[in-house]
Amino acid sequence: MLLGLGTDLCRQSRIEQLLERFDDRFLTRVFCQQEATDALSLVNHSRRISRLTGAFALKEAMSKALGTGIRRLGVGSGRGGDISEGHFLPVFWQDIESGHHSSGKPFLRLSNNARFIANRLAARVEGNIACVEVSLSDEGGLTHAIVALYSCHPADLHEDLVRV
Repeated sequence: MLLGLGTDLCRQSRIEQLLERFDDRFLTRVFCQQEATDALSLVNHSRRISRLTGAFALKEAMSKALGTGIRRLGVGSGRGGDISEGHFLPVFWQDIESGHHSSGKPFLRLSNNARFIANRLAARVEGNIACVEVSLSDEGGLTHAIVALYSCHPADLHEDLVRV
């Protein structure tokens, strides 16, 4: 069962400007250590920016699939997900981590409130777990991310459907 769908379109020049302006502060607030390490290990500058832009766009798309948005740099905006009885949980940048399989296919790992919200949504169907599929494309300085959040039974998992 589809629980949420999120998409984001991000200009690579935007991420490049944020990186130039805020440097390590931008990296450490938005990206998990492995995301930053993977991107910075790339020798080619444009590939490095492309990798960071992809991770950024995937985080934005996932927050939309969760229905929460992301707490922004600094004070933050948005109120978090409406989970139960009017309680709201914030999702932060580092609650959503992107990576790539050896094949190059991107994936997401959720932690903290993002993981809690996804699993809480999936649990509406008893015995189900939260799974996520992602797609990432870039062309002409733009990066497009799509995230689908599913509720599925553990027996129905397959290699393209990653458990949250």
